[in-house]
Amino acid sequence: HNMLLWDHVEFHINGLNQHTVCVDLNLIVFVNITVGNMSRDKGYRFIQCEDHPFTSTQGFVSEHRLMAEQYLLNDNNSIVINGKKYLSHDFAVHHIDFNRLNNNPKNLLIIESNKHVGMHRKLHDKKYFLSYCEKFGLNPDIARQTLADFKSGQYKKYKKSIPSSGALLDKK
Repeated sequence: HNMLLWDHVEFHINGLNQHTVCVDLNLIVFVNITVGNMSRDKGYRFIQCEDHPFTSTQGFVSEHRLMAEQYLLNDNNSIVINGKKYLSHDFAVHHIDFNRLNNNPKNLLIIESNKHVGMHRKLHDKKYFLSYCEKFGLNPDIARQTLADFKSGQYKKYKKSIPSSGALLDKK
């Protein structure tokens, strides 16, 4: 399985991304890549995995989706393609603590796509937000700040706090 782990890939409208960190089986290199007309700099990590059936046109899949597919699939949220289970497009992967760089399976929740959108809409309601934080054991002040940081693009300070998922490369 040839996979490259991209730490902080930034897709820009002009298509040029400089100083992207690429980890290939724990070898760190600095590369420049051209990715075409995409805008994806929202704090997510992407992995080049060209044999995955749900890649972007450039052959990337979000790391949180791959982590969910490795650790959180069941018969209700998966689809089988060529004998292998993948996350169905009817489902989304939610970051419980709102940190899009925290792809630990314990921080990921597979949820029906329409319910995921509805949940994010409800998070604007203070009572719902506090209930959500209580349910998942989150400090409301920290959760609110993390959510605001990622929405506004101020997530760079989180980059070093959550390690990349070496488990994607090391899982036996």
